[in-house]
Amino acid sequence: MKWIITLLFICTCSKDSIKITEMATYYVATNGNNSNSGTIASPWKSWFYGISRLSAGDTLYIRAGTYTEMQGSGGGNLSGVYISSKSGTSGSHITVSAYPGDSRPILDCSALSSIAGYHRGILMSNSNYWDFYGLIIKNVREYTASPTSYTGSGWEIQSGANINIEYCNLTYCMNGFTLTGLIINLNYINCDAYENWDTYQSGDLCNGFNGNVYNNSTVNYIGCRAWKNCDDGFDNMAGGGRLTYINCWAFNNKPWHGGDSSGNGDGFKLGYSNKGYEAGVQRVLYNCIAAYNGLMGFDESADASCNMAMAMYNCVSYNNADYYSIRFDSTYNSGVITLRNNISLGSSSLYAVRGTAIHDHNSWNGGVSASAADFESVAMSQLSGARKADGSLPDITAFHLAAGSDLIHAGSSTGIYATDGAYNAWATPNPSMGAYEFGGTAPVVIPVTAVTVTGAGGATTITTDNGTLQMYAHIDPHDATDKTVVWSVTNGTGSASISATGLLTAITDGTVIVKATSNG
Repeated sequence: MKWIITLLFICTCSKDSIKITEMATYYVATNGNNSNSGTIASPWKSWFYGISRLSAGDTLYIRAGTYTEMQGSGGGNLSGVYISSKSGTSGSHITVSAYPGDSRPILDCSALSSIAGYHRGILMSNSNYWDFYGLIIKNVREYTASPTSYTGSGWEIQSGANINIEYCNLTYCMNGFTLTGLIINLNYINCDAYENWDTYQSGDLCNGFNGNVYNNSTVNYIGCRAWKNCDDGFDNMAGGGRLTYINCWAFNNKPWHGGDSSGNGDGFKLGYSNKGYEAGVQRVLYNCIAAYNGLMGFDESADASCNMAMAMYNCVSYNNADYYSIRFDSTYNSGVITLRNNISLGSSSLYAVRGTAIHDHNSWNGGVSASAADFESVAMSQLSGARKADGSLPDITAFHLAAGSDLIHAGSSTGIYATDGAYNAWATPNPSMGAYEFGGTAPVVIPVTAVTVTGAGGATTITTDNGTLQMYAHIDPHDATDKTVVWSVTNGTGSASISATGLLTAITDGTVIVKATSNG
């Protein structure tokens, strides 16, 4: 089905008019100046200044390069960027993005070197309706051993709602992506957190993704990776809320930097809650991989008071070093646990699953004989490969089932995610065990359900002779298979032209109808 959405845009394009309608699309570049106007020809200099100028519906493009200018004091501590009580709206998010076609910009926070306070690359507090794309943050360090509560987080969110962080990286920070407070509808999409370590606390508290969110929070991790962090890959210990992990990889997390020794090295630490418990499943994982970690692959966290319901489908735990590869043990968790179509290999004790758990069609109880030979490859190097141009996970053969494996079509379709770890359809009626369907069946086509057309910054008018207005088409759902559109203009009382990329150019005064036709 093709969707055609039409909006009426008014062009008041007079040769006598010199007024320019504010487009609310701004730019930051390494050769800019914060005294400039923020246009592409006259960009601002720093991330924090550009972001401070944004309102609902605005877009800030950050050009390629390394940025070192810090905002400094923010919220009583030190930050590269501090966003406090600044929000877009449901129909007009605030967008901060790498400039299309440029390499991704880097915020180097080495200048946050004071021994006082917390250090954060980006700190967000009580802010809603934001979209971030293509940003890299590094070198958020800690600079004192006392008090030990002082930490460095690459990107911390302290309460907020309806935030999308896509294709963003954190590296050489203490904690990576960090959450606290009530976080509603936060989506991490295709983000990486790697080689994060701390200086004074010997590896503890240094996670790729870390979050102790409050009850009623909802956080989704989609296509994210965490590796070579000195503590855990994904650590949500002591947090409440509902967390979902889809197609995420955690590998080679363990104390590794210098004298660091006290970090744990779990791949996914799912956590008990000290915030209280909620009805229903609070932790669910689909098609995730945990490999070569220093402790456990998947761990519900050792706390005898835990009664959090959790579920795990089509995940792989391979060659994680200590204790259990998968642990959902009755000693520590009295909540309802569901494990299905999972593979656990390569540790001395492969799993600890309480007797009353719902666990079937797994490598340990699915009537199969599992070994490393069941996989095409188990090479860890494949997992850290470069992402595709659109930010999606790299194509790999690691942990795909090899021909002849008895794990092929040995799973159950009950409760599984709609697609496998490469967004291919599962075989029916019996999918394979593990994160990938054998042979990769026909890709699932996720259709476009809605297209919303807007002008840059919400503008609907052009007020200069032969002026232009950048049009945008927002596609729902975000994971639609084909998000391309074809732009066209139907002339009304006026006339205009539009480029293949959605740049509308006024020709004569009057009104026109702009159309975006989805190909998906």
